[in-house]
Amino acid sequence: MPPADGAMGKPARRDFEELTGGLDGNIRGVSLGWDLGWTSAVVGAAPVTCRRPEAVEEVPAPSKHSEDVSKVQPKEGLWKEVDAKLANEASDEAYDVAMAALAKAQQAGDKKAQALASYLAVHVKVLQEDRKAIENLPKSLREVAALYGEVGDKREQEDVMKDILEFHLANGQREEAAKVEQEIRDQVKGNKKEEPPCLLRLAAVFYSMSAMEGARTLVEEAVAGFGASGDKAGSVTALRSMAMLYLSQQKFDEALQALEKAVQGTGTEKASIQYGISQVYAAMGGKGVSSAVDALKKARAFMKEDGNKDGELEVLQIMSELMLSKQQGTDAVATGQEALAVVQATGDQSKEAAALLRLVGACLSSQNDGEALKYAEQAEAKARAADDIEKEAQASYNIAEIMLRRGDKTGSIKRSKEQLQRCREKQHSAGQASAMVVLGQALLAENPMSAEGMRYLQAALGLYKDSDDFVGLHSAHFALANGYFTRGDLEDGLAHAREVLSCCRRSGDKVNEELVKNNIERARQLTAQMRMSSAKRPSVENAGILLSPAGPQACHMKHSR
Repeated sequence: MPPADGAMGKPARRDFEELTGGLDGNIRGVSLGWDLGWTSAVVGAAPVTCRRPEAVEEVPAPSKHSEDVSKVQPKEGLWKEVDAKLANEASDEAYDVAMAALAKAQQAGDKKAQALASYLAVHVKVLQEDRKAIENLPKSLREVAALYGEVGDKREQEDVMKDILEFHLANGQREEAAKVEQEIRDQVKGNKKEEPPCLLRLAAVFYSMSAMEGARTLVEEAVAGFGASGDKAGSVTALRSMAMLYLSQQKFDEALQALEKAVQGTGTEKASIQYGISQVYAAMGGKGVSSAVDALKKARAFMKEDGNKDGELEVLQIMSELMLSKQQGTDAVATGQEALAVVQATGDQSKEAAALLRLVGACLSSQNDGEALKYAEQAEAKARAADDIEKEAQASYNIAEIMLRRGDKTGSIKRSKEQLQRCREKQHSAGQASAMVVLGQALLAENPMSAEGMRYLQAALGLYKDSDDFVGLHSAHFALANGYFTRGDLEDGLAHAREVLSCCRRSGDKVNEELVKNNIERARQLTAQMRMSSAKRPSVENAGILLSPAGPQACHMKHSR
């Protein structure tokens, strides 16, 4: 029988980005260096791992710690060759490649190369759901681990043993799992430098198998071990890991206590921890948001203490985004202005354009179209000077959109056409699509029956589909729904309205999801009433207002332009 779910799925020792995925609350940090999981600096890169058959498309990367397997064939080369075959669903060919490499390694007497080739051969067989390979997996992996042990590659040996541990945990084989865990522990027992990081790596396996108690015990031991050896950086990493465990169980107070103990080191390092604290508060929701902002203010102070302008700017940006997500437009504007002042001192026009664009969003959230237009025009000029077409296109889109909202249809058409031409010259498809959306809406505002306007909207939809830009799809479907409703085509309008609903669900936009549901129901009722009163398809007066609350203008979502 195949192993239980999780035994051979995504790489078990997930990196910190996966561990923290979905746990950021409403804060989107980029480079603060925060990770709640097991960092590569202490734990090491994700090792070679087996995966379930359904995860064939997720090809693991080579370990960063490993050198070339041998003179017979470099590890990277063999991995790439096998991965390429698997990606093309040619698993038999992948197996042949691994076995050929194994034969060469055996002939050369290179045990390390034998270990890798054997591992890959087993890996492919498991992906093929070979019953015998799955049943013999622990035995096969032990043989691989033994080969690594013979050549003194302790990390690779440990990594393969962790695969065995994961297999037993996934299949509920507790006694076998305990034995393997002890074997791994024994390899580093008494080594004050190596034992704590190893415990964290073991904890990552338990965490990936949702064995939280086992993971917590291991992390607690690691915290104590790092403390005993005076390794402050290791202690911080272990405390972050502890916070991650608590946060995954929604034990917010315990997570905060662990992080408070980790506030140490340089100003930037302290700021990183404060950012983590803000994540926990944001995940709590409600009153936790104000505490999240307070934690970010502390993070900013620590960045200033280090003279870290980039870090300070990033914290301000995160604060602004958090405030916007909670509809605190006025506070977001004030924070955005502080961020603008910081970035202006650097002389970086591209960063200045980005700060100005965030101010556009904050002003729109505060219903201040005049200020938003002013900042958008400044952002456009700065982005153009920096030759940053992405930010220039977003600013131009904002300008045309605001003009249309204010009733300046002619001005909106002019600016949209200018943006479209500019983005075509720069071959920036996302910018072309956003220009087409506003241009189509403006043309329809002038003439609800404009075929040209509908063609632009359909063209924009096609570009967004090609790039799988769901935010762009939201805006295009929204505009098309209104266009069809206004033309009296309720059936096609409803089709696009349902797509808007799908986009809202993908983005987790509950507010607009409910608005769209209500609007769809209203449109259905109108359809039924009109079909009863007329044999012909009627034109619905003001039908275009049905979806207005759910549009991107109301959401103020960041478009990928």
